[in-house]
Amino acid sequence: MPYDLIERNEICLEFSRAESSILLEHEDYLLSAIYKHNLGKFLNERQRLFPDLFTQLGCTEQLHDAITEELDRPILFPNGELFDVYPDIVWDAYEGEISEENSRWNGLLIKEYSQRIPKKKSPRKLLLRLRLWDAYSKMVNDPVSGYADR
Repeated sequence: MPYDLIERNEICLEFSRAESSILLEHEDYLLSAIYKHNLGKFLNERQRLFPDLFTQLGCTEQLHDAITEELDRPILFPNGELFDVYPDIVWDAYEGEISEENSRWNGLLIKEYSQRIPKKKSPRKLLLRLRLWDAYSKMVNDPVSGYADR
């Protein structure tokens, strides 16, 4: 097989893989204050569209159900490596428990950070949570990154 045909086939295979998977944003962007602001706008919009589902606690329950039960394609890190999704991943992202206490962060995003850019970026300990929300937004075809201009 000629080299250019092999190269084209590899490019097509790579494109097909990217199209059928969820590619996470780079961690620097996920931890940035801008991403936190855009995530707040995303969750605010989800709450507007689905007020009964996207309460402070309901946000976390929706995330859990989507990631652990409805995920239909692989999630990849920006470098192409597979992001491991396991049954308790959302619990781990919310410090071992989904409760009103641990879900206050969702309410803060919706009420405050959707309205203004926070002064600080997110702490590294929230990276798993941010990755899950990034994946979720792409699962529902409404990426957080698309809220930059809204």
